Amino acid sequence: MYNNKRNEDEINYDHYQFSVAQKYDLTTRRLTSKKIKYISDELFLDLRWRMRKTIQFQTTLLFLVFIFFLRQLVHYLGQYCVCRAMEVPITKFELLWYRVELDFAAWEFYQVAAIVCAGPFANTLLFVAAASSSGVIRILLGSYPKYFYKVIAWTGVFAVLDPFIVLISDLCSNNLENGDMMKFYVWFEKAGDNGVVGAYLTVFMIMTLTIFTGYLWYRFMVGYYMNGRILDLYRRLSGAYKAFFIPMDHEVSLKYLQWVITRAKKHDCAIVSEKRMIRDKYGIERLVNFIQILKIEKKMLKKSRLFFKDFDGSIIEVPQKKIFVRTKELKQLKRLNTHGGMSVYGANDDDPTNQNAQLDVHTLCRNTNEWIRNHRAIGVLANEEGENEFDQGEGIIEEEPIETEARPALFKK
Repeated sequence: MYNNKRNEDEINYDHYQFSVAQKYDLTTRRLTSKKIKYISDELFLDLRWRMRKTIQFQTTLLFLVFIFFLRQLVHYLGQYCVCRAMEVPITKFELLWYRVELDFAAWEFYQVAAIVCAGPFANTLLFVAAASSSGVIRILLGSYPKYFYKVIAWTGVFAVLDPFIVLISDLCSNNLENGDMMKFYVWFEKAGDNGVVGAYLTVFMIMTLTIFTGYLWYRFMVGYYMNGRILDLYRRLSGAYKAFFIPMDHEVSLKYLQWVITRAKKHDCAIVSEKRMIRDKYGIERLVNFIQILKIEKKMLKKSRLFFKDFDGSIIEVPQKKIFVRTKELKQLKRLNTHGGMSVYGANDDDPTNQNAQLDVHTLCRNTNEWIRNHRAIGVLANEEGENEFDQGEGIIEEEPIETEARPALFKK
């Protein structure tokens, strides 16, 4: 768990690894409930009671109140604009804090239907405009503020719930005759027909608008909210195992291996390439390619780096101690050199100042073997022996720690 009391110098980031928490099971059951869970977490994450003292909680409440009254204003402004467009006389337009008093004198049923539908549809247009602007700004500028995404998401929520909020507001204020959801019922009653027909038409209209707006909001939340964050989370937790590419520990790219080999050829190094049959965890023999880089120091061979290409194509680096090659491995190097599996670079230069000039594989192996036999056992560090046995005059050779080289920003093919 991250401790915010520790500074960056006290945190060893090398000990951290990527991981996906098992909050949700990785099966394909209850897909709809999982999607709803992801979306609800995004909406209500800042509204949890334990975050009541944070600026995120207070800011979220502030813009929720603002969007609520903005929805109310847009709803009745949409109806007002439709009345003006159809030249329907407006007898009353009064702004109240909980709703807007809008009375009009329509003489045709299609006018009433258009005016009633204009309110929820105006909020749908507001949500679509906000969502479209976020996509355009992200394309032009390359980014979009994270917090504004939540404002757009809550705008869509109020657009979906707008007909029901208006219905509750009219019922609470006893506006049973001029309320939006009662206009169809009142119209059919005044025309001498059964008002239940108007109620059915009202339910059909409201459900159609709600489903349409809800679909647009769902598409935004899944595919465009924070550049597809919810869809990415859903695919990560519910996707099939074969759909993911997870690199192995110490895995490197082919271009990085080529860069390491090219760099080694410019120094005094020996490169060994061989193929071995190795059993995997299932006991099946697999053909694996090995590439080992040996440094030439004081006319002797010292281990440097080791890579192998697995049977599935991944290239993995094996951590190596910077120690001299052992006697058993020296014999194997001689056999590989006979079959062309070992090459020496940088040691055959004509530079007279180069101590490793004019050396072949047999000479390097012989010098390394003699030093190992005459000095110390392989793998024992000098500070563990109680004395510095490398102080042998001019032939001083010191063990080096494993150095960490800066890797270039290369991608795996």
